[in-house]
Amino acid sequence: MAASSRRIALVVVALVVAAAFVPGARAVDRSEFPPGFLFGAGTSAYQVRAYSSALLLNSSRYARTRRCCLNSMAASDDDWFLLRRCNCNNEQIEGAYLEDGKGLCNWDVFTHAHSEGIMDGRNGDVADDHYHRYMGDVELLQSLGVNSYRFSISWARILPRIEPFVTLNHFDLPHELETRFSGWLGAGIRYSSSYEIRSVAFDDRSLTNEIKFREEFGYFADVCFRSFGDRVMFWTTFNEPNLVTKFMYMLGAYPPNHCSPPFGNCNGGDSLREPYVAAHNIIMSHAAAVRNYKENYQAKQGGSIGIVIAMKWYEPEHHGGYPGGTACTVVRARVTAFSGYYVVPEAMEPAIMYVNRRYKGTPVYITENGYSEWSNSSKEELLNDTERVNYHKGYVTYLSKAIRNGANVRGYFIWTLLDNFEWMFGFSVRYGLYHVDFDTQERIPRSSARWYQEFLTGSSNLTREQRAWRADS
Repeated sequence: MAASSRRIALVVVALVVAAAFVPGARAVDRSEFPPGFLFGAGTSAYQVRAYSSALLLNSSRYARTRRCCLNSMAASDDDWFLLRRCNCNNEQIEGAYLEDGKGLCNWDVFTHAHSEGIMDGRNGDVADDHYHRYMGDVELLQSLGVNSYRFSISWARILPRIEPFVTLNHFDLPHELETRFSGWLGAGIRYSSSYEIRSVAFDDRSLTNEIKFREEFGYFADVCFRSFGDRVMFWTTFNEPNLVTKFMYMLGAYPPNHCSPPFGNCNGGDSLREPYVAAHNIIMSHAAAVRNYKENYQAKQGGSIGIVIAMKWYEPEHHGGYPGGTACTVVRARVTAFSGYYVVPEAMEPAIMYVNRRYKGTPVYITENGYSEWSNSSKEELLNDTERVNYHKGYVTYLSKAIRNGANVRGYFIWTLLDNFEWMFGFSVRYGLYHVDFDTQERIPRSSARWYQEFLTGSSNLTREQRAWRADS
């Protein structure tokens, strides 16, 4: 990974550390972070389902999209990493699932045909209705004082002033490609052939048939580069392909629900083969998009491109070896709503330092870090989210320590701006800085939103009355 390549290697950190929780870390403030450091929040297309990044980017109506991570830094000649945190995914927040010519995506079909696969049986047809309420949600971002916003673009919507940090594919896939190519299992999702017959002068007589191969994902990416590249300095091709291939094709939890024993009992699939086939096609699609961007757009647009990879961090309880010669570790840390994910803020430092050493000082962005709570808690408990505040205080503190020790970290994004559709958990789990009433679409700032605003701006003037966005807003 040469520094001169300007490639983005994005690493999502889902910190799961087998280590004792260390309370009472020294609090930090924004002034302790380098100039130009990005602090933001984020969403994902299907998960908020309702806002148009094309409008945010001042583009034409046909290219309605969604936001993926806004930031104010100029593009650098250096490589950089994104360890993802505080953002949004189109499918999770957008809504408007059949508006403005949008095609069906894999999650549209899955949530309607297999609602039993979603914990609460619901879907992202409306989600946060971000598609229609994006202007109000942008004001929420501005009120927080963030300088970045991470969002994804819905592939199925593109094809039938915060600066953006855009993810091209965040788990959702056009249903047509699932039908035509078997999704990521078919090489056709990478290559579809078209024939162009043209005359070529060769002794005044000859015709040649030239077979052109167009990569489906590469074509989608090219549309985005061409339409938005003058306003987007940071592109990421895929979000966590090392996770999504596992959930789609090994465990069968995500559409198309492929798996085989001993991993699960699905109607079809091969858990030992298909994840590798899908991963290969995703990697090849990523490579094609990166090559196209570097050869045809980067010089004139000045941006960077890369991929988001999920990362977990483990440590033995006893350094120097496992106790009793076993490979078991004991986690003594606070558990979040998702089993297997623990609150261990001091793990941020060794994880960051490892990446810094492994990739020789490559710039790093933490693009997603969040704290989950079950929706069945009382509204008062959900709004007074002290645990989420303490969570981010702790992780930002150890992030600051890593920076002081020489780590080249340039941004931190909280997952997520708004409560959203959390894939197979539906609306049962909440991550948002803003509480969302999914019946009225009211947005209410949690204690964490007020803390984040105070951290970023030095003042906490956010009131529920000022920042509650109701259904008629």
